[in-house]
Amino acid sequence: MTTLENPERTEDTIKGRKNSYRLIGDRLLKVTYKLEPHGILVISAVVKD
Repeated sequence: MTTLENPERTEDTIKGRKNSYRLIGDRLLKVTYKLEPHGILVISAVVKD
């Protein structure tokens, strides 16, 4: 949840989605999500080298 609550960077994407990024060591975690009326819908989470 830290990536969504306190991201290092956030950007808007298609269909009302957002990408949040956070460094974990030397890797980058990218979480794509959408704000829904009853919470947050996580669409994907990817670790990038």
